[in-house]
Amino acid sequence: MKNNNNIIWKFVPKTHKQYKVNNLGELFHKTRAGKWRQICGTPAGKIHNTKYGEQRYTQVLINGKFRYLHRVVLESFVKQPTLPKNVDILHLKTNSKHFCTIQVDHKNNDITDNRLENLHWVSWLTNNLNTHHEDFDVNGNWKGL
Repeated sequence: MKNNNNIIWKFVPKTHKQYKVNNLGELFHKTRAGKWRQICGTPAGKIHNTKYGEQRYTQVLINGKFRYLHRVVLESFVKQPTLPKNVDILHLKTNSKHFCTIQVDHKNNDITDNRLENLHWVSWLTNNLNTHHEDFDVNGNWKGL
């Protein structure tokens, strides 16, 4: 879905087309009357059904569960990549799957900026080192460290 102002709309996955998000990071919910109501996002004067986590990331209530807005935006536009099973990040011999998780990074380090152009998938290690290394190519393929 696209309109003439270069705003691109996508339905949020697994919400039965009851929620949609745009590339500006605005989230809308379809009311029982069939109208779209803005839940959160920059241009809205009020923020509804949101809270902030420990690190002040915006969380939104979708289908009774709080989710991070930055994840909702990126998951709606870009499929989450997976790490190859044989990836051994920095030769860490550990049973913890924590080191091999995929996370969302804010490129400009502003965690309130949930525009699509500011978000990308990174490995846990890259996100925590905050190197802004691109772990995945445009097709979601692992590029390595």
